[in-house]
Amino acid sequence: MVMAWERVMSDQTAAIARVDVPAHVDPALVVDFDFFADHRYAEAGSPHGGLLKLAEDIGRGIFWTPRNGGHWFITDHELLFEAARMPELFSSRNASFPAAPGEEPFYPPVNSDPPDHSRYRLPLMRAFAPGRIRDLEQNIRAFAIELIEAVKDRGRCDFVDMVAEPLPIFIFMKLMGFDTARYREFREWAVAMSQPDVEIRGQAYIDTMKMARPLFDERRAERKEDVLSFLLDEEVDGRPFDQAELDGMCIELFGAGLDTVVNSLAFTIEHLARDPALQDRLRAEPALIPEAVEEVLRRYSVALPARSVRSGIMPLTGCAASQKNWKVWRCTRSSRASSDSAAAPFFEARRAGADRLVIPSGLGGGAGGRSRRRRGWPVAAAGRSRSGARR
Repeated sequence: MVMAWERVMSDQTAAIARVDVPAHVDPALVVDFDFFADHRYAEAGSPHGGLLKLAEDIGRGIFWTPRNGGHWFITDHELLFEAARMPELFSSRNASFPAAPGEEPFYPPVNSDPPDHSRYRLPLMRAFAPGRIRDLEQNIRAFAIELIEAVKDRGRCDFVDMVAEPLPIFIFMKLMGFDTARYREFREWAVAMSQPDVEIRGQAYIDTMKMARPLFDERRAERKEDVLSFLLDEEVDGRPFDQAELDGMCIELFGAGLDTVVNSLAFTIEHLARDPALQDRLRAEPALIPEAVEEVLRRYSVALPARSVRSGIMPLTGCAASQKNWKVWRCTRSSRASSDSAAAPFFEARRAGADRLVIPSGLGGGAGGRSRRRRGWPVAAAGRSRSGARR
């Protein structure tokens, strides 16, 4: 069986070649790790399993790899939390990975540093406020049921193609005010945004801007009940957003809404498919479903923001740092605490108070977190009530 992640990884094997190890990097910290196509992914059977294997092979800490242009990466949960609270050293600006030439475009709030980050994040949090997302739950549940009913009697399906992609993407496109008839095309753009090829990635950003700008013009003439209209009425520093800021926020939301939730749903269902005991427990105790959603988000984090390392001495390693050396937050591995293990009971770590790292700030809240949860709970609940025998 070929998993969805394997299809994606097979398309990303043309990553940037190895580079020489800079003189300021301690050779003891150099590890041959390819973020886009590391051999451990296939050996472990999944990217998350591969990252667990990476930590087992090299230990927990911060390391440097010559792959993909050369960059630092973290394999330790506690170190990640420490680094996430050091914006004076690890900047969100010019942190594209692999690095793009020149100054990167502005995508607030993701690639802005404090205090600018909060000023841009708050309007987006208002756009996806709990009440607004909660009002969608009935429609999300109904759509989830419709998708499940369409495949239930088959006994098998391509979950990504038939459920994980259409559910969050159609909901997100309606929220934003995008044309749902272009669903497949938009999904291709979102996938392209995470490609290692800088030109492919850049073209996806351009395509998204060209699509969104006419919609913003339409909303300026006539507001609608969508996020584009909401952003036109929001302000930063007492002024409306300019077009460059609107472009950046739209691109950031586009990638998050059309890719992140799809991956979260896919990894969630894969875990359930491989854990019949957990299926039985959630059917018997449906009140545990929200907690199960929280735990799979922690175990299978999918957001992978990078940071550019500012010049100076990096206290986490004792090495000199340069903006030419890129550091990747290993969120998919580091959401698992140092005391966590692959064999731990499903709910044990969560109840012990383990933190979950999914987004750049190291926090699980915010617009993206609320949206992911609301779109995840109805799928699990609807699946529980309609699953019958295990599939």
